[in-house]
Amino acid sequence: KPKLKKAGLKYKYALRMPSISFDRSPVTSKTENMEINFGVSGGVRDVFVFQNNTKIFYERLAPETKGEKKFKIPLKLDKRTNRITIMVKGSDKERNAISRKFIVYPEGEPSGEEDI
Repeated sequence: KPKLKKAGLKYKYALRMPSISFDRSPVTSKTENMEINFGVSGGVRDVFVFQNNTKIFYERLAPETKGEKKFKIPLKLDKRTNRITIMVKGSDKERNAISRKFIVYPEGEPSGEEDI
């Protein structure tokens, strides 16, 4: 009886995708100033926060950052509809994560077709 060898794969490195912990539920704000709170984990190198089409926050994390890193970012709402986008990049191009949230500020100015 011939012996069969087990085919196996060896990991070159641990593959872990970045993750974002963030409440994505849309909200309505009665005031123009508020904060968003979120956490990132999983080999994150760069953290970006955009409000509509404007980058409002960037931080490069140290390579030795372990566990979840928490953020508290102040916002000033001036548009009626505010799209908040959090984007994290990992150690290479293929490791990314994106999360979005909409904040409605009724006192803000119309921001385009979505407010008609």
